[in-house]
Order: sequence, then structure tokens, then C-alpha cells
Amino acid sequence: MKLNYLSVKNISEKELLLPAADSIDICIFPIDDFSSIADDESSLSLLERKRASCLRQGGDKLRFMASRILLRRILSLYLSCPAERLSFSTGAHGKPALSPEETRKKSSPEIQFNLSHSGRLVALAFSTSSPLGIDIENTRRNIRAETLVRRFFHPDEYLEFLKLDSAARQDFLLRRWTVREAFLKGIGSGFSMSPASFYVEETSHPSSLFRIKKSQEDYSSWRIKPIFVPDGYYCSVAYQTPSAARIKGDSVQ
Repeated sequence: MKLNYLSVKNISEKELLLPAADSIDICIFPIDDFSSIADDESSLSLLERKRASCLRQGGDKLRFMASRILLRRILSLYLSCPAERLSFSTGAHGKPALSPEETRKKSSPEIQFNLSHSGRLVALAFSTSSPLGIDIENTRRNIRAETLVRRFFHPDEYLEFLKLDSAARQDFLLRRWTVREAFLKGIGSGFSMSPASFYVEETSHPSSLFRIKKSQEDYSSWRIKPIFVPDGYYCSVAYQTPSAARIKGDSVQ
């Protein structure tokens, strides 16, 4: 899958072409630029405004509002639909999706999306051919890397971690954390699926693809890619190969 990075200019247009079947649209947005989208605050639903008002920390509130405003703006550009008319549902473990059916163009393929935010950045991903998940994390000091890897990673990954020098351990933790989180968000399970029940394998692919191994379920059709983000951040997007996603959709129908 090709990654297509949306610019500020793209999201300021009156229309946005849907992602091609072999691509994923990515939007990385600094919340320091919130003033450029603040006029769209009226597009938020009553529930979204209530959730924002409940957030005590200013940064948390700003990240939440920016991510939801951007989500509505980009979807409205794809669908030529007013942002305030869009409504959403959530899966059993909180994964968002568009609803109801009449908010979409009947002639358009279903849009899959996911969002994440951390520090000063918001990350969103969109696809018309695959379920997907995205996760972004900023580096933080005093992370107990060994404790987190031992508790939340596959035992074989923990052994890999122990072989690294201290300088490489935080990189291992944060990169693999975003890979794992993006994958869990992509399949819609969240942490209802034990993080120790699957192994993340880094392939020799030039784009540093990751795959899921050593799991009771077959996730061989899933891929996870690193996303280009500023220094101090890690970001990954997970998706299902288009052919596998189509087969799964056909079987459901």
C-alpha cells in the first residue's frame, strides 16, 4: 500500500479525492496550528463537545478537538457532505466508524478511518479498501522500558529487547508499541486481546514492514508500516492487504 500524506493545502480545498484502492491517506497535524481549523468547531456534535469539556488538561482538550474537527473536515471533503451532518458509531471496543448509511455517497466505496494523538501531533488515516489502525506516540523521559516490554510484548520480543544496548531499548519499545497499538486498533480489538498473544516480526522489506506472527489467529494478511513524523515521535499504520480485505468483505455479504 502506498502512503499519501495530506498537506494543509489539501484539507483546505473544497473537495478531496477518495484514497485509491492501493493507497492510504495520512494526515499528521500539529495542534499548534489549531487556529487554522478552529472555525470548524461548530461541526462537532453535542456529545463531542461534552467529551471535550470533561477534559481537564488543556493539551488533552486541544488534541481531542483537533482530531475530531480534522476527521469531520476530511470526511466531508471526501463525501461532499457537510461536516456537521456526519455521525459516528463505535465498535464493541471503541473503534469509530461512519453511520448512518445516508451520510455517505451511495456511489462511493466505504471509507475506513482511524485516528490517534500524542504530544503536539494528531494523526489520521483513511482507506477505501482495508480496515486500518494508526497510533502515534511521543518520546518521554523516565520510561520503564523493560517493565513495559516484559508486561505488554510477546516473550520472544522481550528476549530481543534484552539483547539491545540501553540506547536502542527505548527506540525498540516505542516503535513496537505503535506497531502493536496500530494493529490492535486495526482489527478492532483494543487491549481485549492479550498483547502477549502475538509476536511482531520486522521484515527485511525496504519500507520496514512489520508482520504479526505466533498467534492463534491467522493475521498473515496484515501489514504495519512506520509513518514519517518529526523527531521525538513514533507513528505506525496497520492495514490488511487489499485482496484479503475484499475476500473478507465478500464473505460477510
